[in-house]
Amino acid sequence: MKKLYFPILKAKVGELTAIKELSDDIRTSVLPILQLPEPNQSFNKPLRTADSKYVSDRIKAIKKSVKKMPFILDTSLIALEPELERLIICYFSDIDFYPLIDISQSRNIYQACLKHGYTPKKICLKLSGYYISDINTPILLRQIIDSLGCEETDIILLLDLEDISAVEINELAAPVSSFFTTINNEFNFNTIILGTGAFPSSLAGVLPWQYYYYQRRDWKLYKMVSREVPDIQFGDYTINAAAITNGPSFRGPSSIRYTLDDNFVVVKGILTDPLGQPPSAQHIKLSKLIVQNAAYKGLNYSWGDKHIHRCTQPLQPNTGNHSTWRAVGTSHHVTLVVEALSKLA
Repeated sequence: MKKLYFPILKAKVGELTAIKELSDDIRTSVLPILQLPEPNQSFNKPLRTADSKYVSDRIKAIKKSVKKMPFILDTSLIALEPELERLIICYFSDIDFYPLIDISQSRNIYQACLKHGYTPKKICLKLSGYYISDINTPILLRQIIDSLGCEETDIILLLDLEDISAVEINELAAPVSSFFTTINNEFNFNTIILGTGAFPSSLAGVLPWQYYYYQRRDWKLYKMVSREVPDIQFGDYTINAAAITNGPSFRGPSSIRYTLDDNFVVVKGILTDPLGQPPSAQHIKLSKLIVQNAAYKGLNYSWGDKHIHRCTQPLQPNTGNHSTWRAVGTSHHVTLVVEALSKLA
């Protein structure tokens, strides 16, 4: 079945849980782009590096999540020694994973795949927004394809514009459409993806217990471009900010990120409860706010929606932690996007 949706996800607990819990009919329409991230850093603790244990834990979690589902593996965010590349390739050799090559980087895992006897069925080439305006981009792509020794029909092309949460979409649509038209005229790629992110990098302005709405600019851009170039596919950073953050992470207040047709709605709690209530009490209150919103899809819509509903009921089980709620929002988002894309197809 032709894939409709290419979510760009960090290979972390919450995101991988969301993929694992997708219904079978949604899974068949999704080809996730899984980014292997650097280890999380903590304040006042030694710097963590991507050693064999860290990489082994991540790839085992990925395999448990995707099951036999094909996926694109992006290792461009992490510094991998050759031995760690070998570890990844050997572990994934019995399932379909497609290595991602960021053309701005000299080293890529595809070379390591061939070295260790794994020939992937497809390769994903990633371009940044810089290449839209470069007239030499088609020549560069041709040189890369020739150097790889693969067929154009084996290539998945990803144009990743990353964060467009503050970009004027009407001004961006025309050059993106023009770029894709040129690519379509010169190449016969397997798949062409427009990847973007529109979720804000900070929720600092969101007041507790109120609905805040953010426009899904990525979805708006895709609909505008796909009207001009109908055969491109959609990829986004789901309910996560596309911006890459380094250094120790800051764990903010409890929140729920819930995707609507054209917006994200966010409800947020408080960092320190003056009554000393546990985080679960905030999760319950936030869940009730989402269920009371007219846009709530109902408990049977997705695994995430069912968890939200369960947290509003008496004698509810453990409401979960930060990773649980990232999984909840991602599960709902992926389901909604596949449904919307099916209507556009």
